[in-house]
Amino acid sequence: MRKLARFLAIVTAVMICLSAVSALADVRLVTTAKLNLRAGAGTEYRRIVTIPKGVTVTCGEARQDASGVFWYYTTYNGMSGWVSSQYLSSGGAATGSATTTGEVNMRTGAGLNYKSVGVLKKGVSVTYDAYATDNRNVMWYRVSYNGVRGWVSSKYLKMGGSTPTPTPVAEKITTTGNANLRSGAGLNYSVLTVVKKGTALTYDNALRDGRGVVWYHVNHNGVKGWISSANTTKGGSAPTPVAPKVITTGSVNMRAGAGLNYATLGAIKAGVTMTYDATAVDGRGVVWYHVNYNGTKGWISAAYARVAG
Repeated sequence: MRKLARFLAIVTAVMICLSAVSALADVRLVTTAKLNLRAGAGTEYRRIVTIPKGVTVTCGEARQDASGVFWYYTTYNGMSGWVSSQYLSSGGAATGSATTTGEVNMRTGAGLNYKSVGVLKKGVSVTYDAYATDNRNVMWYRVSYNGVRGWVSSKYLKMGGSTPTPTPVAEKITTTGNANLRSGAGLNYSVLTVVKKGTALTYDNALRDGRGVVWYHVNHNGVKGWISSANTTKGGSAPTPVAPKVITTGSVNMRAGAGLNYATLGAIKAGVTMTYDATAVDGRGVVWYHVNYNGTKGWISAAYARVAG
């Protein structure tokens, strides 16, 4: 009897797991270069195998690493792991622009079960490079906005439109340390060159990424790109950088380090808004935020918090 009960419990658990997996929306993408399949969502994880260029892979769960790059879980030749979104595309079959018809969450995957990486306001123009259908047959589009990439439901999009032309400004900034000049306004964009400390620059546009950090568009020795306000000081009327914030979505322990193995410093209730100054990813691929709560600094898990904004 005990053996039968144990067998039934195992079968039930497996069915629940299969149900949870089937609820995840998959998207088919094409590798744009040789791509490493890794044991976790980040370049620090070991390589399992290299996938050739031009291979179509089916991607499920999505995670974002500490630098803002999205990674997708996939299976190739019977081996499962994570691949970087930087070397994947829809193969040119799904590109275009759209405009939000209402305030909408941008999520890490194509479905309501994925966490939000930010909120787009009504009337925002975005570009998309892939699409997928969730388990409710709702179409989702993978969009980029202000250096942040995520998925938006078609229920809140009007297809077509163009990205608004930014209002030009001409202000000076000076680097406070060696700073990366990137191809876009966010940490997930490639580094074009390094600007030395003390370099004076003129910027003609400013954008805020999904973490609330302002980026300036500059021209350095003929190379045009984006530089983070975290590495500059400014004058003039440029937007004042806003410290990025998170909101707890449930009661969460604040820990001495970025992981469950660190000591608990105290519990924070749901609905508390705090600023954070750093992120880290633990061995399970979970993002942690370094926050300041009532004068105490520590780490909270992204499983119980979302980025405010």
